[in-house]
Amino acid sequence: MKEVEAKAWLEFIHVFDVLSDLKSLQLRSCVVDKCDRYYRDENDEIFRIRRENGILMFNKKKQNNISYFECNDEIEYEISADDEKKIIAQSTLFMEKQKSGYKFMTTFKDYDSNIELVFVDGLGIFLEIEVLLDDDAKQKDIKDATGWIEKIFEKYNLLNNIEKRKYIDMLSEKRR
Repeated sequence: MKEVEAKAWLEFIHVFDVLSDLKSLQLRSCVVDKCDRYYRDENDEIFRIRRENGILMFNKKKQNNISYFECNDEIEYEISADDEKKIIAQSTLFMEKQKSGYKFMTTFKDYDSNIELVFVDGLGIFLEIEVLLDDDAKQKDIKDATGWIEKIFEKYNLLNNIEKRKYIDMLSEKRR
């Protein structure tokens, strides 16, 4: 899967307005509570294991940034607790991230899309938007997805609050 995503800082004073507006759109939604653990494997490649609602997901990304957007080739699949033990036995944990908030599920064109209003422990509040494209998505689809994401940030006056860094980089900087 190819994922196009971006995130923007959200000041606490604006959380209620953004949340109210998103709820008014009557999109499918749920509360999210995600615990992400980041590891390095024997080849020093980074991967993540996410625990969300009792489900474990393995995730590895090949990142390509376009301006302030991440455009990732992503491998993600559910794993068992036994699989997790085997994977982490050969890896080194280097970062943990806790994220909670609301997830709104929608579509852009025919692609699944998510808008999340989340609190990231140690960092603050963010509005995250992602579009999940096919592996063979055309450049036009990627450009259209980034334009759609920008329009949402513009709607909430967040274009100047877009964060280019990955969460793990921000958390690493904060720990120094």
